[in-house]
Amino acid sequence: MELLQIILEDELLDVENQVADPIKDEQDAFSVINMVPSYVAAGIRAIPDELFDLSIEDIEKKGEVDSSIKKLRIAFWIEYERAARTQTQIQMNNVTSGIVHNKFFAKKVATNSYKLAFILTPPENYKITMEEMLHMALSEERKILLTPLEIKIVKFDNEGSPTSEMTMIDSKLAAVKHKIRESLQNRLHGMPLHRSIQVTENTNRNVGENAPSIRGALSPTDMNKLSNNELRNYRDQMRTQDSPMLLDVSGDKADE
Repeated sequence: MELLQIILEDELLDVENQVADPIKDEQDAFSVINMVPSYVAAGIRAIPDELFDLSIEDIEKKGEVDSSIKKLRIAFWIEYERAARTQTQIQMNNVTSGIVHNKFFAKKVATNSYKLAFILTPPENYKITMEEMLHMALSEERKILLTPLEIKIVKFDNEGSPTSEMTMIDSKLAAVKHKIRESLQNRLHGMPLHRSIQVTENTNRNVGENAPSIRGALSPTDMNKLSNNELRNYRDQMRTQDSPMLLDVSGDKADE
């Protein structure tokens, strides 16, 4: 058993030696250490290799990483992509601009192995992060769905002996489960289509902009009461408007 463990450790070491280090490999022209200014390179050399074996969460906690360092991390890798694409050096001004002063980076960040290691760890893809959070949320929702709705309530007498037992439904939990079901159904099949009577934008604009000249739509009943001259004037007025004529299709008076 011990021999097998030694063999596996040797093979793992061989694999690690074959994998190029994108941060500290000084033989690779596009390794970070060869693309940064000398004071940043010196800070990279000082980082213990074991530090990169830690999770990003551990590095963040031990390095007391604040929001400025998190912004620097994103800015650094944006600048790295630009430098690698154009085959130029990383310009630290592009990294620190609007976040911290260059002197602060040189004195407080480049000399702090935890903060520098945090920055040198590429940020996770936003979409991947959101998908991971979604799967975690779905796992938690599954726990809620598996929780029984029925609640047993037992009444006891003064001596502590059970006298009666009844089962009730947890309405709050039922409402949460209903919301989860709706959310999952909408995610799988899309939101349900609600059909309703639609008012066109032109009609809304007509009412808003020309309200002084149009006192309201006339119902068929009102139009029958108009004289020929009044009806002709009403139609002429409607023709001068940019938007379609408003009609009251309810059969009732517009002002009722």
